[in-house]
Amino acid sequence: MAGKGKVALSRASNEPSQDPVVASFLAFLERDLQAHPENIHPVTAGTLAEAERLTSGIEVDLDEALPEDDDDA
Repeated sequence: MAGKGKVALSRASNEPSQDPVVASFLAFLERDLQAHPENIHPVTAGTLAEAERLTSGIEVDLDEALPEDDDDA
């Protein structure tokens, strides 16, 4: 019978959630970049051109599901 369903509402948290893996990776990057600033290089037009050359002709469907064995790499 209509009207007998229940709906539960709750307030969304304003606190940003942190993924511990992402947080650990970002901390690693921070330490590495502080220890080795000489490894920081700007992205140049040449870098972008090389990336475009290397990926030309490759088509990607962002809606396509990943294969089951994708984690085996």
